[in-house]
Amino acid sequence: MTETRLSLLQNRFDNVTKHSLKRMHLLSRDFMDKLTARKVNEPDLLPIYTEILPVSNTFFETYNFFQNQSSFYRGSTNSFQNAIKELSSSLIRRWAVAIENEYPVDSSTYLVCFPDGRDPFHRGNYELRLSAVRSLVDKLERINNPNLADLTVKIATWYNETLALRTQQQGDEGEESRLRQQLEDSRLAMANAMHLAFFKLCVHYFPNLPMVETFYEMRYLRVSNTKPKAAPVTNRSLNIKAKSRQTVLSSLFTENDGFFVENAGNTDLLVWLSSDEHSPIPADVVTIAPKESNSYFADELADGSATWNFLVVYNPSENEAGKLKVVKIDDNGEV
Repeated sequence: MTETRLSLLQNRFDNVTKHSLKRMHLLSRDFMDKLTARKVNEPDLLPIYTEILPVSNTFFETYNFFQNQSSFYRGSTNSFQNAIKELSSSLIRRWAVAIENEYPVDSSTYLVCFPDGRDPFHRGNYELRLSAVRSLVDKLERINNPNLADLTVKIATWYNETLALRTQQQGDEGEESRLRQQLEDSRLAMANAMHLAFFKLCVHYFPNLPMVETFYEMRYLRVSNTKPKAAPVTNRSLNIKAKSRQTVLSSLFTENDGFFVENAGNTDLLVWLSSDEHSPIPADVVTIAPKESNSYFADELADGSATWNFLVVYNPSENEAGKLKVVKIDDNGEV
């Protein structure tokens, strides 16, 4: 699509929601509720409502599907990771001790079972740890010591059950990724539909254009990269290691609190508010792309908790450290 140079023609509904599915949900839900109510007393609005309704229904339905699938994905991830943690924290130690009771640690048979010690069960990616367990089962079956028969069955059972958890978790991850792309397509369609509806509302109400503003929660239409006009309350800059999270700010935040967030690094950063600084990453978490910045109200960053006490950032990169700058303010200023 050809880019427009005239700012009046640019799709602000797309621009302000590119990295925030939650903002699109809040913005479009508010708009549809107002349009639904207003068409009752203004029948001339019915064509606008009728045209945008199927697009909005698709977006809201896909948003709900995505939220539900993300919950299943988080649940299956938690189950699998708990099994891996148990392997590293206690199981491998108990298995090794049981084998050591039959074969001293300096014996050839013990070395066959653990050629690299217990490290392969503690370190490396998940598939390598599962492979180490599968290999141990195969070796014990080949050694065929009757005194280790029960242990062999227990290890094989753990492996099969954990492999099933991994399969479920990766299946859920794939479905979440599919729905995420579907939701992004639906977000863009909704942004375009709202853009068209905006122009039609301008035509409908012209020259009384202030009436058009009454259809929108204006704070959600702030332009990206616009630093808040209000005086900052708190400034924070921090580096975030790869595959790690940090608590940026802690307080009792309210919906009147605003945040100007700038990603000064070279990797995506995920930012959210929660009552628990160790909370799981929300399905509709706000993603700040490298070298980008935006302003958000607290409810746009919230993970669904009743109270918001922690502003958390997570760096999903495998090896790239991230850099985040945050300005907390009491009022995010005007659009």
